[in-house]
Parts: sequence; structure tokens; C-alpha cells
Amino acid sequence: MRRYLIELLAILLISSINSNLFADNYEKHAKEIRDAVWNWDIYAFKNHSIPEKYKYESAVVLARHQQIEATSKNKFRMYGFFVNVNREVYYTNIDRIMIMLNDKKALDEYSELSFKEEVKSMGFFRSNKIKTVVGARIIKPDGTIREIDVDEDAVAITEGKKDKEAFKKLAIKGLETGDILDYFYSEEMELETLNIPPQTFMFFPEYPTLSYSVECVLGPKLTVEYRAVNGAPDFVQSVDDDKNTVLKVAQSNLEAVDGINDMRWLSIYRDLPMIRLMILNNSSRLVSKPASARKSGVYKDVSYEEILKDKKGTFAAWAKMFWMGNIYNIYKKVNKAIENYKQKNTSVSDDDLALYIYDALRFYWPNDLVNYPYPKFFMALEKTLKENDIECKICFTTNRFGPHKDHVVENDDLSVFLSANNNKQLFFYPNDYRFAGEKAAVFEGETASAVSVKKYKQNAAIGIEGTTSEFEIPTSSYDDNKSIIKSYITFSGQSPLELEIKRTTVSSGEMKDYYLKMFALYEDWDKVMRKRLLIETDFWQDIESDKSSRKYAGQYQTLFEDKRKEQKEWMQTEFKIYHSTNSGELISYSIKSMGATIEYPVFEFETAYTIDGLVKKAGNDLLFDAGKLIGIQWTPTEKERIRNWDAYLSTPMSIENEIIIEIPRLYTIEGIEKLNKNIDNQYGEFTSSATIDGNKIRITASKIYKQNFVPKNDWNTLLEMIDMTNDFYSQSIILKYNN
Repeated sequence: MRRYLIELLAILLISSINSNLFADNYEKHAKEIRDAVWNWDIYAFKNHSIPEKYKYESAVVLARHQQIEATSKNKFRMYGFFVNVNREVYYTNIDRIMIMLNDKKALDEYSELSFKEEVKSMGFFRSNKIKTVVGARIIKPDGTIREIDVDEDAVAITEGKKDKEAFKKLAIKGLETGDILDYFYSEEMELETLNIPPQTFMFFPEYPTLSYSVECVLGPKLTVEYRAVNGAPDFVQSVDDDKNTVLKVAQSNLEAVDGINDMRWLSIYRDLPMIRLMILNNSSRLVSKPASARKSGVYKDVSYEEILKDKKGTFAAWAKMFWMGNIYNIYKKVNKAIENYKQKNTSVSDDDLALYIYDALRFYWPNDLVNYPYPKFFMALEKTLKENDIECKICFTTNRFGPHKDHVVENDDLSVFLSANNNKQLFFYPNDYRFAGEKAAVFEGETASAVSVKKYKQNAAIGIEGTTSEFEIPTSSYDDNKSIIKSYITFSGQSPLELEIKRTTVSSGEMKDYYLKMFALYEDWDKVMRKRLLIETDFWQDIESDKSSRKYAGQYQTLFEDKRKEQKEWMQTEFKIYHSTNSGELISYSIKSMGATIEYPVFEFETAYTIDGLVKKAGNDLLFDAGKLIGIQWTPTEKERIRNWDAYLSTPMSIENEIIIEIPRLYTIEGIEKLNKNIDNQYGEFTSSATIDGNKIRITASKIYKQNFVPKNDWNTLLEMIDMTNDFYSQSIILKYNN
């Protein structure tokens, strides 16, 4: 007992030492950091002028430098009842930017800085803290420098019922157009049970940058892995007197990538120059890592095969924790549902049974990634499929909007999914309300590395034992991702300038995602899935029969009512977005199909509303913007017409419009021939026609994106289709009054 008390006292003492790591006065520490940064001997920060060619730019970065240091020293640590000497890593990341603000847009963007002084990050047996220090100063055109008093001027922003501080906001007082803002963020952290966050150095600035440099000083016990891609410069590597690895890179006169955050169809990891850096504390026994992890040293361009080993090892580690949490109860519910389904479908095929199993597991799987993460989902799916004699594989693949297969850097670059029945069926992690077997567009065309799992080996260099293979994930066609929109338009009896529109939209594949995000309700999905899974009870009966859930019935009722109100608000917003207008009133709406099951795969809704702005008076005649009835279109700006990067569309896709317009009595139509268009090329197609049938105008328009990838050299070919669509969109017809 005495020994136990001594050990407990030692634990408390060591914990106290740990908690005092950053216990010094924050203001004093922050001042030391600011003084050090402002005194950096870097020539670029001494230049306060810009070249003549940049004087009309919104902003110009005169200098940017990132200084990253991760070094070690011995510290006593105690975990459980064992005192140990472990090598800690102290991590500092300072990012300093000096930017000239030439107009109000840039001034507004940089008039405030936000930060959190301290953030906790959980690790093995203890929490670590990231401490942030911010510095800012204004350099006036006459060269005078005024430092902002961050500690005095920063205001705490609170949230929640207890007004807990969420972050701090710093207003840069006295900042004016023509000034230079010199500011930095410094992050510090003691890393013993965690790796240093992944670093990405991007050589494609939002504003022209005269000088960008990076220096990393990394301890000899660390594992450093990096890759420079898409034309990025490489690190220059050296070793300092303390045997730390030093990586340096610098580049001057970087041209801006205009509108980088809003650029259409851009895959940043595949198009733009960057260095991605991993700083791993693999020498620490307290850092989770696969058995295949590299030892200390610097590794450039680690192969895909090595990263795949890491991913398999990390995934296999979950096998040891598979039954933790409430997995067993979920497993029982799923198996009960499967047995019921098989009894009622005695000749069910393996394909149909696999779809059912996925849907059942997805239905009962909690929406809780912390306690029920995706590895457990796929392990449960694999286990259940195999128990029902269905062939399946665990698969790993890249994402079209992440790095190429040969450019991966970390195991998070690879996503997990499952294939079944000789790769005929692919099952991805549940995405909103998509149904079993629907491919996720971001993985189409990518190479999958598959394993027919024989055994999970948690501590082996090869984490998953089994037969391996590769296959290409199929790419969908534009017919798989289609919206068919039927509109019936009449002129309001209240005013000839007001239209009444009844519109039905049927969407499949990727095209229904937009509507699912706005209109799909869990309450409706639950009903659809119970019918699909042959579950005889409803949501409320299950709530009432469960003592732990019964007390929340009122909260569920309120939540569902609130979501119904939100759905109506979205319906009121949708038709205004569709027609790019602020006018109009919603008359009615209904959801005909959620598109959440294999039996009913499309999302279908109907809506009716009034709208004005498409019809204008022209004397006794009416000018009708009929082309705008196909919905708002993207019109490329002059800058968007010049494409320096390949275009990654989400999928091939098509939009078909069928429009009927009732012609008011005493009016005849002129100019209808302008609505007949046709273009068809390698990447796109737009065809339209308009005819008069009695007192009705019939318009059809079909817009097709044929490919999900357009090389930058072929960009103008796709623009031909875009331009033809916009030409149709701009057309008007005349309703001639005949009295």
C-alpha cells in the first residue's frame, strides 16, 4: 500500500510538472516571441516597395517566411506506474507575412485577425496544448512602423449558454489603403504522444508574392517524409551542429492564381505546385503508428506501396478494438434483419443480399465517427458478408480531388471501401442518403488496391494477410447523372408580367446530391429504409419501447418539426436560385421520391410558384426571356476563359429541359427560331428546339458534359458548348398583341 501511495504521489508530481510547461505569464512569453520575430535577419522583410507592374493589384505579398522547428530533449515521464525517460518533441511553427494593401477589398480582408490562444489535443494518457501567439504591425508609406498591442486590443468571442471563449478577434486599428501589414502566427506544442501536423507549402499564392521561403529544423530522432509535386521547387537539405536536419526552400516572384478559392473544377493536389511534408515522431513508443512505419531519417518520395502498407497496418489495428463500444448490439440487430429478409426471399441472389446487408448495417450504424469510425463499419460489413457466403474485399484508393496514386504522402491520402461479388458491387462509407452500391463520384476512374482478407495482423509489417489485386473503379456516364426538368408555364390572371410555373425535377446519380442536401429529411429516410428492410415497427414505436430513448421523444418531435420548416424555406429559396431572382411566391411542393434505395433510385420533387421579371412590356406587346426558363447558367469571365490547369468535373452529367408555355389569348409568337441551337463535340453537347402547337410553345433543351476530365489544352472545346448554352439562355421571344 505504501508503495502504491508513493507511485501515486509521483504521478501527481509529474502531472504537475507537465501542466506547468506553458505556465509562465502569457503576455511575457508572447512579447519574447514577437521581439524575436520582428528581429529576423531576412532581407525580404526589409523591402517595403513593389514593382511598378503590381501597383494596380489588390494586394502584394512582399515577403513570407515559414519557420518550423521540431527538436528533442530528454524528460522524465510517468505512465501508469512506470517512470520512463522519453524523448519529447517541441514543435514551433511561425508563419510571417508582410503584405501591401492597395485597395478596399484587400483592406477589408486583412482588417481583422482571429486566433485561439490555446487548443488542447488529446494524446496517449494525456492532453497536449497548442499555444498560439499573434503579432501584427503597420508600416506606413513614409516608413514609420506602429506595432499593434495584441494583448490589449484582442477581444474574446464567446459562444454557447455559458459564454465560453471560442476564439479571439484582433481588429487592426489604423490600417489604411496603401499601408503594409506585417503579421505572424506562432504555434507551439510539446509533442510526446502525437505527430506534428502535416505541412503543405503551396507555391500558388492568392496575391503576387515577391519572396516566399521555408526553413525546417528537425531533430535527428524524427522521421521526415516529403514530396514536391506539380513543378514545385525541392528542399535543399543539410545538417546543423546539433545533428538536426535542416530543409530550406525559397522562390521569388510568384504570380497570383486568381480566384483560387472559387475556381471551378480545380483539383489542387493534382494541378498546383506544392511540397507536402510529414514530420513523424516514430521513435516515440507513445505515438500510434503501423509496424511498417519508417525509422528516423529523411525520406523523399516514399512509394505508393509503402504508404499502402501503412494504411493497411493502421486499418488492421482496428480489428483489435472491433467489439469495443456497442458494436455487438448493432451486429445482433443487423443479423436479425438479414434472417427475416432471407426467410421472405428464399431465392435471393448474392448481389441482392449484399445490397440488403449494406443497407441494414447502414440503417443501424450510429452517426458517431468518434466511437463508430469508418474502419469498424467496413470490418462489420466484411464480417457480415462473409458470414452470408458473399465474396468481398477490403479496398484502398485515392480521391480525384486528392493526390495522384504516385503522389501520395500519408495514409490519409487513401480511402477505404469494400467490393463484393468479384468487384461488381462497390460499397463506400455512407454518404448522406445515397443508396447501397452507388459509386462515389470522387473515386471514379481511380485505381483500387484490393485485399481478400485472410487475417488482420495488428503488429506485423504487412497488416492485412490475404490475396491482393488491383482494378479500376468504373466511371459513370452522363446518363447515370441526369436531371430531367419538366416545366409548365402559364401567364397569371393577375398580371401579364407574372408567370405561374409548375416544375417537376427528377435527378439521378451525382445530380441528385444538390437536392438531397437541401430537401432530404431523416424522418422521411427512416420510413423509406424501414420499408426497404422489411422492418414492421416505425420510428416512434422503437423510441417508446426503449427506456433510454423514451425520454427524448419530445426533443425528436421538435427536431422533426423544425426540419420540416427548414425544408419549406429551402423550397422557397430553390426556385429563386434556379431563376436568379428575388421575386415570386411558393404555392406548393412535394417530395415524390428520396432516391435512397435501389428500388427507387431517383430524387423527384414537384414545386409550384409565381415569378416575375421574365416578361416585360414592349408597347402593347410582351418581351419574354424564354431562354432563362432552363435555369441560371455559368457565364465564364474573361479570366476564367484562360485555363492554365486541367479541369476535374465531378462526373459526366446531363440536364434535360422540357418546357410548355401556354400562349395568352390574343397573342401570337415571333422570334421562336432563335431558340433552335445545336453543338456537339468531344466534351459537351447542347441541343434545343422550339415549336408552336396550337396555343402552346414547346421547348426542349439538352445540355451534356460528356467527360469528367478536360485537359487544359482542350478547355476551349468545352467552352464552345458553354457559350452555345449561354446564347440560348439570353434569347427572348416576342408575344405580339393582336386585337
